Amino acid sequence: MDPLKYGKLIILEKGDQGNSYFMKLTPLTFAKIISTDTLKNDVIIYRKGDPILEYNDTHIIKDGINYLVRNINSNKYYYQLDGNLALVCINKLCKFIKPLPQKKSIKLNNKIITLDIETRVINGVHIPYLISWFKDTSKNNGSFYLKDYNNPDEMIKACILELCRFKFNYHKIYIHNFANFDGIFLLKNLTDLSNDVNVIINNGKLISIEFKFKKEHWKNPMVLSFRDSYQILPASLRKLAKSFDVTTQKTIFPYNFVNNPNLDLLYIGKVPAYEYFVNLTYDEYVLYCEQFKNKQWSLHDESIKYCLEDCKALQEVISKFNSFYFKLFNLNINDAPTISSHAFKLYRSKFMPMNLIPMVYGDEYDFIKISYTGGSTDMFIPTNYNGELIYGYDVNSLYPYIMKNCLMPVGEKIYFEGDIRKISPDAFGFFYCEVEAPKNLLHPIIQLHVKTKGGLRTLDWLQLVHFML
Repeated sequence: MDPLKYGKLIILEKGDQGNSYFMKLTPLTFAKIISTDTLKNDVIIYRKGDPILEYNDTHIIKDGINYLVRNINSNKYYYQLDGNLALVCINKLCKFIKPLPQKKSIKLNNKIITLDIETRVINGVHIPYLISWFKDTSKNNGSFYLKDYNNPDEMIKACILELCRFKFNYHKIYIHNFANFDGIFLLKNLTDLSNDVNVIINNGKLISIEFKFKKEHWKNPMVLSFRDSYQILPASLRKLAKSFDVTTQKTIFPYNFVNNPNLDLLYIGKVPAYEYFVNLTYDEYVLYCEQFKNKQWSLHDESIKYCLEDCKALQEVISKFNSFYFKLFNLNINDAPTISSHAFKLYRSKFMPMNLIPMVYGDEYDFIKISYTGGSTDMFIPTNYNGELIYGYDVNSLYPYIMKNCLMPVGEKIYFEGDIRKISPDAFGFFYCEVEAPKNLLHPIIQLHVKTKGGLRTLDWLQLVHFML
């Protein structure tokens, strides 16, 4: 901290803001040291008259230990007075996730169509026999039944082509549980009809399909996007219809009746037996049968009615949710395909400040990812040796509670080597640590990700030892 120890003093300028020392270091280099007090120096090193390095030194005391802190380009080097480097903190350049610009002229987007496919299981294979779509009125819909076509693919293509009208251009077509089921049948036929099909897949699940279709006499293609409504509203259609209190509720249908390979799809007769229905009480079955006291039950008519009712119920649910979402946040449900992407878009557009969340990738991402191993799950044998009453407790929504009330490491990325706790006892971030579990702890909870034949598994270190043995 003593400027006179840098080299040979050439010039000393005294001033109200501190003293400036010009010190010769070598024949070609000298230093300009501005010393405001005995605790801080600002230093510029010159070579052949040009500045080549700037830094400042500060003298601090932490827990009775003296440190010299050298700041170079926002990086800090902590030296003990014996010259040993105790800590290095490197301020790493990073890009931040940017907030989305606020748009004042957003309008409610009601370009919503719903679609559903009914299948029958023959010899363990799902075979589509009906596909329906619904827009917004009793006239703006359509159904396609397998008996009118040579095969299921021809039936599905006919439905897709009916939707390829410019009045439906840029509409989002929502299918409940599309990612796990109906998307498989649709994707095959969409690719048969167009070479311009873009698919988004996450963890093996279809998230969305963008389909562009163009006839020869059309100047521009039309665009349809197929999405999974379950990715936005993760509940059964029956629960959603009740929760949103829409006019159309999910109805009753004998799902297993159509699985008979010898059944004529134009069957007309008695109401199918009770055992063909799923999750239906016998009293509900009796009430259902009363609707057909004076008429016969038609598989064709009831299938189309049931499928269209599902489409209508889903359309009412999504439209109601869309209006609610738009009223609250001035955003549309069509803006993103999943509830997580909607949450992120909402946060970025309404609540996110500048330069808060850095982008993490490469080695940094791999380093941090090691610490995320999922929740720890224990199994207990509920034994009360003395016959006493035992209470078991569980915690709901712990994850969102922690996200809301606990801090997360954000802001500029600082890489360090050394024991940062000696300088900053409250340092907060991601640390690579060696943890020693108490010897009397039967089941340590330190977890690791391990690749097994069955896939990636989360194990604590004791389980890992048993696994390796």
